[in-house]
Amino acid sequence: MMDIVGENTANLFQGLIYDIAMMALCRTIEINLSEMLGKTDLPPSIKAKNGVLM
Repeated sequence: MMDIVGENTANLFQGLIYDIAMMALCRTIEINLSEMLGKTDLPPSIKAKNGVLM
């Protein structure tokens, strides 16, 4: 079991269910920076699909 957990968490940037939600993280930063610059046409935030945020 430890081997399976190790394999699933070894590379957190593969786009798998256990990985860091890079798309959502980057989009949130983009939205925050755009708001700071006074932009009003903001991109939509990334929503979870089937309970998984990518």
